[in-house]
Amino acid sequence: MRAKPKRVVIWVTEEKKKVLKEKAKAAGNCHLSDYILQMEERGIIYVVEDVPKFLRQLSGMANNLNQLTHLCHIGKIKDPEILVHLKLNMNGVKDILRSLNSLIARTKK
Repeated sequence: MRAKPKRVVIWVTEEKKKVLKEKAKAAGNCHLSDYILQMEERGIIYVVEDVPKFLRQLSGMANNLNQLTHLCHIGKIKDPEILVHLKLNMNGVKDILRSLNSLIARTKK
């Protein structure tokens, strides 16, 4: 049998409540109660704001690679040309991964 949830009431100033709500929103737009429970369990919640931007860039690069593969299959691109494009894309991926690693390292300090 599942335990029935119990209510816990905490008292905070209006300013502190606003700060907690903003942090909950930044942590993934979760409910204030979820945010507080995560903080109790984990102690720290890392928020890396630039991740969506990097994921869009990686998605765009994946799309470019798919287009290059398609052009290669239909014979519009010859092997020497594709290698140049692939190297450019891979360099872009490496740059994004370096940036993500840097962001993650900064959030752990």
